Amino acid sequence: VRISGNPTMKKCSFPAAGLSFPKTEVQEEIGEEDRKQMEK
Repeated sequence: VRISGNPTMKKCSFPAAGLSFPKTEVQEEIGEEDRKQMEK
């Protein structure tokens, strides 16, 4: 998943990738953007 080349993405958790990281405000933001991308 690519979101406007945001470097913080790499530190976020992506359930599809089977990763799990502590939930942060940044991750929540990325998560919402991720859902928008998935809808397209």
